[in-house]
Parts: sequence; structure tokens; C-alpha cells
Amino acid sequence: MRSLDAARWIRVAWMCRDLPRGKKGGYPVHGFPWCHLRYDTAKRKWLELPGICKKASDLRKLVGKENYYNTFKDDSVAHLCALREGGVAPVEECERLAKAFGIKVNLRNPKTRQKDAEKLHIAYGIRSTMYVLNKLRAWCKKTDRKLMILLTHDFAMTRDHLKGKPRFDQEFVDFLKKEKYEYVDILTKKKEDFKSFKGSAQDFLRQFWVSRAGAQVFGHYNPYGNFWYAHAIRKELVNWLDPKPPAYR
Repeated sequence: MRSLDAARWIRVAWMCRDLPRGKKGGYPVHGFPWCHLRYDTAKRKWLELPGICKKASDLRKLVGKENYYNTFKDDSVAHLCALREGGVAPVEECERLAKAFGIKVNLRNPKTRQKDAEKLHIAYGIRSTMYVLNKLRAWCKKTDRKLMILLTHDFAMTRDHLKGKPRFDQEFVDFLKKEKYEYVDILTKKKEDFKSFKGSAQDFLRQFWVSRAGAQVFGHYNPYGNFWYAHAIRKELVNWLDPKPPAYR
């Protein structure tokens, strides 16, 4: 979804907006505007858009709730973020987007709006990633490089899958298989490893990640998690490399 964020702060502000500010002991600012993708439903194609801040003075123009709101109030992705958080926002462009992607949603019904907005947002993010990967593969071919995709998932997504919920990125996995991308699916490997674990999914996964830090850094492996990850991709990585590392020749 980061490829869709005109400013990531819009999507992640819920987890840090109430933290202390200031130079001493305050929470660092992040989520500045950056380049991003949008799907043009009229032209039926992806657009690569620049960030709105080219210099510091541009960033200062966003200071204040009213300035920030007026800058992004017509952004369809900001609308999706608001809807999936239970808020109210225009739905017309989102409906056109869902129709273009062939995704059935009802964003006008208050009972289904929040869940359907999340469904559309995830699909939008996955489609944008497909676009990026296709461009990247073309560049790799042109510059004589090889490409391997490593599918990595955070604590909550992995926990839900270990508990039997369908994976949220199934469409993306199907895409990788269909387009014959070289990839390693870490989610499947964790599920296989979990079969021999005597305990809950929560206890199993607690081994891998660091705790949330003061800067809201989370989803990162601890030393054991890094070791496990390296071992998990070892076989595919060795087979992919040419020449192979000396120890594997």
C-alpha cells in the first residue's frame, strides 16, 4: 500500500497521533509526501505521480490541520483510509476503481462500508505492486539482472493465517505463479514450521519479532528471526545464484 500513499501519515496516523511532540523526548515526524501510483479509471492505466514537496518550504505549507486536510481531501486513497477506519468520505471514485478492478463492494451501506473499503484498499495495493514488479522485471531483463521476490508478512497477518484464516495476498501469489516469477513464500514456510510447535500461534510467533519501539518500529525480526529467515530462504537462494557460494559448489 505504500506505493499508493501520497503521504503515508494519512494511513498510519492512528497509531502515533497522540504521542508527545517536541525536540526532547518527542515522537519523530515521518510519513512525508512522496511519489506514488494512481490508477486512472478513465484512461484505464497506471499513473506515476511525483510527491508534492520538492523543498522544505513546500512541506511547511502542510503545517496545521486545515492546510493538511485541504491538500489531501480529494485524494481517493485518503478516502479509502477514512472509510476503512469507520469514517465518512466520498465514494464515487472508489466505486469506479472497484468496477475497473472487477471487485464487488458496497461503499454506500454503513453496515458493509468499512469492511469493503479495506477489501478494495488491499486489492488496490496488490494491483499496484503487480505494476511495479512488471516494470522492475523489464528493467532487470534490459540490464541483465536476475530478480527474486521474497514474500514477508508481519506478526498479525502470519498469526491470522496460522489460525486458519485465508491469506490476504492470495491474488498476488496467484499472479507470481502465473507470470512465472522467482519467489520464496515465507508465510508457507512459517506455517510448515508451526506444525511441529507445541503451543499457540501467538507463542510461536513471539520468538521472531522485536517489540514495538518508541518510534513505533515494529514488524522487524530479532536475531533469532533473522537466523530463521536466512535458513528459510537458503535453499532457493543457493539454487538461484550463479555461480553458487563456494561452500555449495
